[in-house]
Amino acid sequence: MSQSFSRANPSPRFHECLAQNRLLHIEGDPNVGIPPDRIYSGMSIVSNVDRLKRLVQSTNSYSLLDYGCGKGFQYQVPVVDLGLPEKEMLSDYLGVTGIQLYDPCIEQLAQIPTQKSDGVACVDVLQLCPEEDLPWIIDELFRLANNFVFVTVSCFPAKKLLSNGSNPHCTIQNEKWWVESFQNVRSNYPDVLCELVLISLEKDADGISRANEQIFNFGARSSDPQQVRN
Repeated sequence: MSQSFSRANPSPRFHECLAQNRLLHIEGDPNVGIPPDRIYSGMSIVSNVDRLKRLVQSTNSYSLLDYGCGKGFQYQVPVVDLGLPEKEMLSDYLGVTGIQLYDPCIEQLAQIPTQKSDGVACVDVLQLCPEEDLPWIIDELFRLANNFVFVTVSCFPAKKLLSNGSNPHCTIQNEKWWVESFQNVRSNYPDVLCELVLISLEKDADGISRANEQIFNFGARSSDPQQVRN
């Protein structure tokens, strides 16, 4: 029988991955020339802001938890500096009045919130977590949400490496595995919408790797996810 882990009792590998990713935050990755301020800066949310904005509006949400927010740079500059055609802050662009930030690798942001938010965004984070801890982590996303959960997952190895030589993406699974993992947890939260974006790399006819997204929507009170065709 496999051991069950939790926030109060995470796996040994969770502690190891957390320590290694904290070093990456602080030191950057000299192997590929990435300075610390570009490691987990939080800017990966930018390509998903219009999806988030749609979820905020469609669920009448007013607060957001960025779960795994990185250094939080995305909330410190106007969105025009993020390449978006506005001059307001990201919270205003999304239409939320309150944003909570959580990232276990950043000392000042490492305290998990005790209050729910209307929406929870977890962008490019879960592949950094050990597989054995994902059931409680995914459950935590839903537990902290009133209305919706938005998640993106990279299903391929990262270019950067941890200081011990391992790849930060320690859980690389296929589409079916991720959908079932969410389905198993989401059934306990039938009133919470979920949009899951799975990103893979596929080679085109010229042998160039390009990102391919598969999007799954878990509607409120719906037992099965609906795949959105790109």
